[in-house]
Amino acid sequence: MKKRVISIVLVMVLLGGMFLLEAPVSKVDAAYGESIKRIESMNFVGFFIRHSSSRGRTDSVVNPIQDSQFRIVAGLADSSCVSIESVNFPGRFLRHRNGEIWLDANDGTDTFKADATWWKRTGLADATGVSFESYNFSGRYLRHRDSLLYSEAVTADVGQKDATFYQVP
Repeated sequence: MKKRVISIVLVMVLLGGMFLLEAPVSKVDAAYGESIKRIESMNFVGFFIRHSSSRGRTDSVVNPIQDSQFRIVAGLADSSCVSIESVNFPGRFLRHRNGEIWLDANDGTDTFKADATWWKRTGLADATGVSFESYNFSGRYLRHRDSLLYSEAVTADVGQKDATFYQVP
């Protein structure tokens, strides 16, 4: 905990000489080493990745807000990648199934682990963003289309924008 707080204080001091009081690290941070994130569409500002009836989608109005909150954790199939775990349904991850993105419970199989693992790439349409490439289907990216999430190859400009996101607290 001290290492994290010291790093935050150092960054704050370097950025503007502000001081930060130490706050306790949540159990989520302690367990996963990551804070809770929302993942916003690059080209539809204010639209966030979320789950609804287990289907991955993007929406601007999310109720409850936890449907759009995720933990970015070490990849289930490869720890150099990431998996995206639901906050309000722990143990359920965004995974591709038949080209569609679903929030499913980890069944422990190698197939599930691979389907729920993503290479975190520099944003295809904006280097300050992030794109998620399928671990087991190279060249296929998590992207939105008509408010739903898919795992698809993206080549055109609009596809690259649909596959670029910003992680926000």
